[in-house]
Amino acid sequence: KKKEETKASRKRKETEASMEPTTKLLVRNLPFEATKKDLRTLFSNYAQVKSVRIPKKFDNTHRGFGFVEFISKQEAKIAAESLGNTHLFGRKLVLEWAKAEETLTDLREKAAKKMKIDEMEDVPGRQHKKTALVKPGKRREARGDDDIPMF
Repeated sequence: KKKEETKASRKRKETEASMEPTTKLLVRNLPFEATKKDLRTLFSNYAQVKSVRIPKKFDNTHRGFGFVEFISKQEAKIAAESLGNTHLFGRKLVLEWAKAEETLTDLREKAAKKMKIDEMEDVPGRQHKKTALVKPGKRREARGDDDIPMF
């Protein structure tokens, strides 16, 4: 029962996060015959489109969703409200707010936290195995107090 509660609370949090307006919309249920040009044309009738991206699979077909980025949050909001019940090539488009991208500062902070965690795993006083090259192709274990140079 706890698993169900955590799944439900996670789902609720994701839904709440997707309700927060950004300048980018996630367009789901995109027909496979739709192109970037089709999306740009559709959305530019309602707001100024900054960019359109449709992720592709390795076989160069797209994955059934795309992103449309607008000049401002207000433009994105207008487009989302206007095109909420739109069909493209016989498929109803599902529009959601895309998650805000991390800024360079956010990425640096995240990397710094990761580095601190990695440093903590290197506990002082803990012995690590070191290996020294004895003959080409053969290795033997060496202790830190050996006079054998480490490579």
